Amino acid sequence: MTIPHFDDAEFKSLTYPFSKGLPPVLTGANVDADSTPESGENNAANDLRIKMYPFLFQRGKYLDYYTGLHEPSITDTLRNVLRRQGSITDQDIKDIVPADMQDWFPQLSIDVNWPATIMIHGTVDEIVPIEESRYLFEAIAAKSKSPVRLIEIKDDYAVHSWDCFPGAEAQSKAEFDSIKDFIQEHL
Repeated sequence: MTIPHFDDAEFKSLTYPFSKGLPPVLTGANVDADSTPESGENNAANDLRIKMYPFLFQRGKYLDYYTGLHEPSITDTLRNVLRRQGSITDQDIKDIVPADMQDWFPQLSIDVNWPATIMIHGTVDEIVPIEESRYLFEAIAAKSKSPVRLIEIKDDYAVHSWDCFPGAEAQSKAEFDSIKDFIQEHL
C-alpha cells in the first residue's frame, strides 16, 4: 500500500503555526465513504483531518502534534541528538521531554512491575519500523520480571495498519489466536 504524497499548502490551516488560528473541533462528521460533496454531506475521503495522520508521518512531525511541543520542535530536537550522537538514549528523551509528558513514552516507565506484554508488528512497516517494537521488547525483557512476547509478521502484506485491512484476520489467524491465548494466560 502506498500513501499518496500530500502538498504542504493543502494542510496550511491545520498545521502549526496554524495560518487561520487553531482549527475548530468538529464532531458528528459523516464517515460514510459513499457520501459526496455534491450530496451536501461531509465526505470522509476528502476531509483533510482524515489525511493528517499520513501527512504528519510523511513530514516526520507526528511527535510534535502528539505532544504539542512545536517550539522548539521535539522532533527537530531529537533529530539533532541523533545526528550528533548516532543514537538516542532513554536519558536523552528524559532530558528533552517535559516531566509531565514522560509517561507518554512507555520505554521510560519500564520497571520490575511492568505488566505482561504482547506486541505484534509487521516487518515491512514503513511508518513505524519494526526496530521500535524490537527495542521495546528488549527493554521490557531486561527491566521487567513479567513475560513479554513480540510477534513479527514477515509477510509482504504486513505494512502499517495491516491488521485493519480486509482479510487480515484470516491471514494472521494463528498470530491473533496466540495473542488471545497470551492474554488469557496472563490476566
